[in-house]
Amino acid sequence: MLWFGQTTNNNVNEMTTSEDVVARFLANYDLQVATYSKAEMRMLVKTPDFRVSRGCEFQFYCEVKETIDADPLENHFVKVVPGISVATQFKYDDKGREYRLSKCIHKSVKQFNSVNPDLSLPNVLAIVNNDEMTNHKCLEDLVVGYSIADDG
Repeated sequence: MLWFGQTTNNNVNEMTTSEDVVARFLANYDLQVATYSKAEMRMLVKTPDFRVSRGCEFQFYCEVKETIDADPLENHFVKVVPGISVATQFKYDDKGREYRLSKCIHKSVKQFNSVNPDLSLPNVLAIVNNDEMTNHKCLEDLVVGYSIADDG
């Protein structure tokens, strides 16, 4: 599993989709990505985002998922008077972050199973993180099954 930190880019003209981020990362290792054709996607229904090769040799399947803040604080500001805003009540749910990561993993498994059901080739899930409250610790807690405090 690959984990990428925040990739927010304010330059609208530069493409920064999650797939682009992962493709550029893989290119640093002389890996090329190929997407599925529309015909393949219609036939297979669910597919991973990429087939990854080095030269003519297939290496692995890659699915890209992105985490985003489902309820950003700036959505809760109300203008009181010109120049002054107040945040209204909002729900902060840290467990929701692990749930969203879990959904990423479960959806990816379905996509990998459609092209590689016998697991004869490697599957790689790349998660691009665009949620400033989600970090590698959330993923670690999800995989381990419980949270380990910094003080033990």
